[in-house]
Amino acid sequence: MDRTQVMVRRLGDGEHVRVGEVLARERGVFTVRWNDDGTEESLRLDHRNLLVTEGTLASSP
Repeated sequence: MDRTQVMVRRLGDGEHVRVGEVLARERGVFTVRWNDDGTEESLRLDHRNLLVTEGTLASSP
């Protein structure tokens, strides 16, 4: 079973995150649609933007 790749962006406060669906990837640039407001953005992986497999993240109690 293939799982969708999602992008997770850690926000500045270190507590909150944004999650978005990866729509495309070309030469290390990812096009992401953010789940919270539906906006699309092109970005690269870095210390704030992480690529993960959907369903593999667990929330803290």
